[in-house]
Amino acid sequence: MEINGIEVMTVNSNDLLYFENRKIHKQQFSKDVESYFYYMKGFQDYKLPQSADSLGDFVNRMYIENRAQIFNNQRQIKEPNFDFRESIGLSFKMNSQYLYGLPERADEFLLKTTEKAQPYRMYNVDYFEHRAFHPQNLYGSIPYLTAHTDQFDSSVVWMNSAETFVDIFDDDESQSSKEYKDRLITYLSESGSMEFFIFGNSNKNGGPKYIMQKLATITGYQAMPPYYSLGFHFSKWETISTKSLIAQLETFDKFELPVDVQWLDIEYTRDRKYFELDAHFSDIQELIDLVDQSEKRLAIITDPHIKVDSSFFVYQDGMSVTVSEDMLGFKEKGVFMRDSDSKNIFKGQCWPKTSVWIDFLNEYANNYWASLYSYDKFKGTSKIFGYWVDMNEPSVFSGDELTMPKNTYHMTKDYWFYKHGDVHNAYGILSAKSSYQGILQREADQNLRPFLLSRSFFFGSQKYGTVWTGDNQSSRYFMALSVQMCLTMGVSGLPFCGADVGGFIGYSHPILLKAWYQLGAFQPFFRTHAHNRVRSLEREIWRFQPEDLKLIKEFLYIRQSIIPYISEGILPQQVNWYNFFDSNLMPKKKSRHQTIGIGVFVKEGSIIPKKYIKRLSAIRTLRDPFCIDIYPTIEENYARGDLYIDDGETFDFRNKSEYTLVEFIYEKNTLLINQKHANYSRPVRDEGMVLNYFKILNVPKRPYKIIQYHKNEIVQSPYYSWDQKKKQLDIKTKGMYKLNEINGIFLRILYDSDEYQVKSQQDNKQDIKSDL
Repeated sequence: MEINGIEVMTVNSNDLLYFENRKIHKQQFSKDVESYFYYMKGFQDYKLPQSADSLGDFVNRMYIENRAQIFNNQRQIKEPNFDFRESIGLSFKMNSQYLYGLPERADEFLLKTTEKAQPYRMYNVDYFEHRAFHPQNLYGSIPYLTAHTDQFDSSVVWMNSAETFVDIFDDDESQSSKEYKDRLITYLSESGSMEFFIFGNSNKNGGPKYIMQKLATITGYQAMPPYYSLGFHFSKWETISTKSLIAQLETFDKFELPVDVQWLDIEYTRDRKYFELDAHFSDIQELIDLVDQSEKRLAIITDPHIKVDSSFFVYQDGMSVTVSEDMLGFKEKGVFMRDSDSKNIFKGQCWPKTSVWIDFLNEYANNYWASLYSYDKFKGTSKIFGYWVDMNEPSVFSGDELTMPKNTYHMTKDYWFYKHGDVHNAYGILSAKSSYQGILQREADQNLRPFLLSRSFFFGSQKYGTVWTGDNQSSRYFMALSVQMCLTMGVSGLPFCGADVGGFIGYSHPILLKAWYQLGAFQPFFRTHAHNRVRSLEREIWRFQPEDLKLIKEFLYIRQSIIPYISEGILPQQVNWYNFFDSNLMPKKKSRHQTIGIGVFVKEGSIIPKKYIKRLSAIRTLRDPFCIDIYPTIEENYARGDLYIDDGETFDFRNKSEYTLVEFIYEKNTLLINQKHANYSRPVRDEGMVLNYFKILNVPKRPYKIIQYHKNEIVQSPYYSWDQKKKQLDIKTKGMYKLNEINGIFLRILYDSDEYQVKSQQDNKQDIKSDL
């Protein structure tokens, strides 16, 4: 692949396409078919013939002896971890040493070469207390790589959900004279078909933005989240009840701490039976009423492992569902995965002890799982509930690597069997997809946006909700990694990502927790969560010292204010940046040294819409007016930005095009507001689309006059003040002017009387929209 005459990628450059397929002899195939019909006729003791693939046996035996691994439970794998007999592989030469992707790893954003290390492994596992800055594979897998330079970007999507290894080598050819070093990337998947996509673009034609658009076109766009889910989430694995959660929410209000979602971990269940509330929640309607009145939300966990108990309706009903029928009319029942002989339901150990797992490759099993989210089955829930699918790697405590054995089986509705190992990395997305459909179908009109958090993921998981970095630890290393891991997920197609603030495991010192709250407030998904070994007094914000509580509270409100425009970034030296907190300018130069608690900066040329009234829930801010912060470029005195508004909870933006999108342009001391799409408005007495305040930086002197326009006519002069030290102009408009009613010049800043006279004459003679 070439971009502007530069070779940026070569497929199979070493001419070593690897494609192994287990040999099936004709005689062997005949015996297998014969055995099938014997089985169908009831001869249960018929012995299936074994393949005489001696070479395959030898390969596997050697593999066990040479590649046996020890895991954190100190058990050695007793079966082949990777079966070469059906594996496929291909190499790509990419013209850059700056490679990113291959989540999920608790490691640096920039990928390292693997010549002196193990290849990157793509295999979803539940790895408790994993190490920081280590390439260990974790909960999700996306075998995606993107290469970046200042001239071009190129990417590879390797669409395979079996266990996959990725090697990154320096290319052997001479590279001493090249600015960018070639890398040889080799994918090796245990089974499946060879399906991949390659694409690239020059930076002049879009660069990374184009790459992200192409990736989204192939794997799907991020689902539009409900507005409240962009707020602050509070969670802890601990014993809970209706009364304890009500007391917790009341304490948040008492200390005027905004919180948007209260989470219910597995302790809400009766004996680890998901979809059944414990007796401590017999009065849950009191909690629902309080949450609803407070315009907050609840989120509750539903894991895909089901307790084996004949009195448990999910297990009992699931075993009675017909999931498959063959050509002879033989029917199979049970929505759960099959064991290694494909005849019986697989059973393993998880939180409920003996458990079975939903078979998400089966259409009827998917329908059954989705139906469990209906209000008549998940009794006690309502539309204010979001959901959390955890342990969906899937996690199996009794399995090798604490996950589902590869030799278990999925069964389709047409009686086809697929080994779990062939689709292992897709289990997480399949469970999320089925849950998302179930949440969507709760409502008769299916018009309420679901909120769903999933721990495991694959290509396309973004279409069904949110992901997080899993069971992190309370240390500054994992706090730093929360940025690197979410960046890796973001460039791999999963932008709605976050990490457990404070760390899921371990004691979090108040100094660390303060810093983590400041950081988490600027990440897409903002939730604090902790293990049941962590004492509540270590995480409940109101128990902190007054000065610590004050700081965390400040950042909770900062998060709430910037929900209309959530962003994070780094400070390239080629542009100027404004300090978010004090508006001071950080001019571009070769080096920067500044002692700060946490650095939050705004790039010159940006316009950021914010909500400035403090509320105890994000939903309430939907009815409040906007403050528009303008950060002009230093040299051109120019800025632009966009603002998107919809109802924050339904799919009307998609089904009825009910949304408003406006563009702000600040140029020549004039603010122009362009309507790009105006098909949504708030109720008459609602101020949710009103522009009330403007903050403009880099204003060199006090204005002589500020003119406010409406529908191309001068209406009045707004209130304003100018801070000479900060060079900051604050403007408060007069009147109630809503965004969907403004199109054209809105504000003009004049610096002397002569300019005012000229502009006034021009406005009287011509359409002022053409003035720019």
